[in-house]
Amino acid sequence: MWYNMPRGAKMVNDFGLGNISARGREIYNKLKEQLEIKHKGEYVAIDVDSEEYFIDSDNLKAVTMAKEKFPNKIFYLAKIGSDSVFEMHSFSPFKLAV
Repeated sequence: MWYNMPRGAKMVNDFGLGNISARGREIYNKLKEQLEIKHKGEYVAIDVDSEEYFIDSDNLKAVTMAKEKFPNKIFYLAKIGSDSVFEMHSFSPFKLAV
């Protein structure tokens, strides 16, 4: 299997797949207090390269907003204010050629 990617598309962030989770957690921890004031219980999708983030009460919508700005990136996703570990990584929706 392989993916049909647009020419010049970048599939992973500058940090590499292995470091996205750690970098995302680091950025989230910097923003945690600020985010919990108004957005506790919502989801935040973070682009670890730019440190831009997108918030919505629906995790898919938060990732969709992030994808609209950064269509070929992978994001760190967390539930704001949650003590449980919740991480999700998202790839761009490339057509799968079988």
